[in-house]
Amino acid sequence: MFDLKTNRRFLFLALVCAVLLSAPGAFAQTVTGTLEGTVTDAKGAVIPGAEVVVLNAETGQVRNLKTNGDGYYVAPFLPLGRYKVTASNTGFTAVTQENVEITLNQTRVINLTLNPSGVTEAVVITADAAPINTTNAEIKGSLNTEEILAKPTFNQSNFLTLAETFTGFQENPTSGQNNPTASSG
Repeated sequence: MFDLKTNRRFLFLALVCAVLLSAPGAFAQTVTGTLEGTVTDAKGAVIPGAEVVVLNAETGQVRNLKTNGDGYYVAPFLPLGRYKVTASNTGFTAVTQENVEITLNQTRVINLTLNPSGVTEAVVITADAAPINTTNAEIKGSLNTEEILAKPTFNQSNFLTLAETFTGFQENPTSGQNNPTASSG
């Protein structure tokens, strides 16, 4: 039989194994987003070596990037928030896009077009179009406390009443109405 000392060693070893096996899942989760895009000129030609400045409007954090040979830039692991993206290059007028929102695990594509510097106007885009996810087929959404409480048919025992508010939600037609164990969406 096992003595008390052997039981403690076995329990300690089991605990260490459980912690090590659960660790990769914890590291896979992120609380950031990604910004990427292409910088081109007015005729659609890519601009390699263009400077792209990504400024967090809420914290003032700045990330300076340069486009590659294909005019492509990427800013991974950006903290969530609103950003101001500016692209510039010698011989071109700088272009700025404001109110670019980075949300959880989202990849935003912001393509910027630079005009030759002979034009003496600055382009600032302030209206932010609704983001369309072109990097994958995910449809995401979130609700704040006020939106949840304002839902007239809110049923606290069934999460599907909240899921129905999101675009793209579909129930499994063979499962019956609001069956949380058999429905999909």
